[in-house]
Amino acid sequence: MSRTTSSPPPARSRSPPASRSCPPSPSCSRARSSTTSGTLLLRRRWVEWLRNLDHADSHPQDYHPEGHISFASSHPGHKAYQTIETRDARGFDYEQMLWPDHCVQGTKGAEIHADLLPKLQAYGDKFKLIRKGFHKGVEAYSAFDGVISDGANPPDLPTEIDPQPARKIVQALRAEGITKVVVVGLAGDICVSHTALSALSSRFDTAVYLPATRAINGRDADENFDKLVAFGGSTIGNKKSDRWYEQLNTWVAK
Repeated sequence: MSRTTSSPPPARSRSPPASRSCPPSPSCSRARSSTTSGTLLLRRRWVEWLRNLDHADSHPQDYHPEGHISFASSHPGHKAYQTIETRDARGFDYEQMLWPDHCVQGTKGAEIHADLLPKLQAYGDKFKLIRKGFHKGVEAYSAFDGVISDGANPPDLPTEIDPQPARKIVQALRAEGITKVVVVGLAGDICVSHTALSALSSRFDTAVYLPATRAINGRDADENFDKLVAFGGSTIGNKKSDRWYEQLNTWVAK
């Protein structure tokens, strides 16, 4: 298992201060060179590969309330993709990248894709849901800043801010016997980045599967990818290949 021996530098992205147990962490995606569509996640091969493993499939879900601190619409006079200085509900001052309203609770944008959901549900109690960014005044890029629950019956979200959300997620994964984490999804330079480094910092052997990752800023993603590898993380699928599942099997078995 990979180990980090010192704290990595912050990722090149406009990042919120992470929870106290998870310092801001670098990224993991050389996504500009990826040639396989993100729909790879829905391919039968991926599903069969997961079913052959003793694993838990943890699906992070941005789950923002209206008026979330990351929305440009919450900051009159500012536009999406601008960066502002702000203070979150925990009292942390930081630079916030502003985004268009997205993944708002109760809207279709917050739902898991209709083609993907039944495949996740087929894993039964192995399917875990991690909802993040649900507090109006707190940004959450890393899945380790969310709340983990049974995917079929997620409970009501907490109203109080947990100062150490990562601790509970780590405990839940360890309880499932998880020692290795593979990260895929969007966006490589932001949420994937922070999730991968949080996993690595929490002493999970961590890899990012690049063909199933896309970045907003490819240059930031490339730089953060290099930082991730330097601190003991791994990447899979750096080059075009139809043998990704063999690469994953090799990594899992090592």
